[in-house]
Amino acid sequence: MTESDAFKNVAQAEIHIDLDEGRIYNLTVTPLELRFLVTAGNDTDLGGVFYYNNLDDIKGKVKQVGTTAVIDDKLAVRFGTVALFISSENIPDNPPPINNSGDWITWHAIEQPLVSKDTWVEKSKEVQALVPPDPPADLVSSTYWMQPAIRNETGFYIRFSKCYVSAGHYNDTPDASIAPFTLRTFDGEGTTQGFAGALTYEVEFDPEWAFTFSCGFATNAANVFKAGVAVSTNPQDGYKAASTSGGVITSEEYEAVDQNGKPVVLHIRVTATVSGPQPAFVVEEVRAY
Repeated sequence: MTESDAFKNVAQAEIHIDLDEGRIYNLTVTPLELRFLVTAGNDTDLGGVFYYNNLDDIKGKVKQVGTTAVIDDKLAVRFGTVALFISSENIPDNPPPINNSGDWITWHAIEQPLVSKDTWVEKSKEVQALVPPDPPADLVSSTYWMQPAIRNETGFYIRFSKCYVSAGHYNDTPDASIAPFTLRTFDGEGTTQGFAGALTYEVEFDPEWAFTFSCGFATNAANVFKAGVAVSTNPQDGYKAASTSGGVITSEEYEAVDQNGKPVVLHIRVTATVSGPQPAFVVEEVRAY
């Protein structure tokens, strides 16, 4: 691929990738937090499925640094010859300059398959039965603490987008990607000011349609806990929506065809419930056949 004028003023982006396994382990640029088919040289020579995942997966892996830009509505990445050996505990704030002598690789965004009705019903019940882990003892001993849970009852990946912290700090940081039909938790604490903030997530149905929402949480007084959700790309809106009674939001309807070829109309419903210091954010896929 010939270098384009689109690259002249493009900021460097750090991309951590295990080239042997053909998988993206962490990607610091948005809105590219989805799976990609990878082509090398032409549109028919597919290199496999790459996808975004959490930092735990990059421990001990070999990374490379590249630059990115968009050419013909495709994300293009050029890998340098400099390899970085890093772990999730030691990610450089300022990675070294890259060498642009690498080869071009183009990523094409692909849709996530819509699971069949039977799979959707079965998997939804399974994740509803999951129980969040007990909070660590050192967390419970803090003056203010929370351990929110995000229950993904959909067949879609939920991608982290933005974060806002009003008070306190995270101990166990939120996952960058929440897999379909799974439950994940994060936690944090504070002393004099409490622990409060919000996260923005995105559910992407296809490259043309996505639902973005923000989840807020707070505890800044003894035995007072809040949670809430907002349809917004700004995490502070989720923080403002947090209350002792929780909240619920829904997306617009989305028309699709499931893996069995059956047409379906669905929407996403996100419910925030307050259960002491362990609030729950339940992301549901509501279908109509």
